[in-house]
Amino acid sequence: MHYRAKRPILHTVSGRVYYDDTCTLCERGAAHLRSETEIETVGISSSDIPTEIDKRKLQYEIHAVDDDGRVYGGVDALIKILEWHPRFKWLAPFVALQGIKQCVAVGYWVIARTRHMF
Repeated sequence: MHYRAKRPILHTVSGRVYYDDTCTLCERGAAHLRSETEIETVGISSSDIPTEIDKRKLQYEIHAVDDDGRVYGGVDALIKILEWHPRFKWLAPFVALQGIKQCVAVGYWVIARTRHMF
């Protein structure tokens, strides 16, 4: 029997990510964040959702809240999460580029609307 040792936490960030915990794809992403970072992940079924975040939007968009309380939704949240993640930090400025961000937004929209199929 093989056991894979848990990887050490690579990066310390006190931001929070709010996601649809009824979605298998979203839950896998949140589990990855929990295993490799100290980013706090909060499912939408939790009662710990800030009033600044529209609960209806949470069903279609991931949200991130930084240390200063700024709220990011959808692709902007994805970019913020990339900035926080040590392995993907390099990718955040690329995804934020005009044109690329719009393409990612279209892909994000499609995946967000069909995520329960994965």
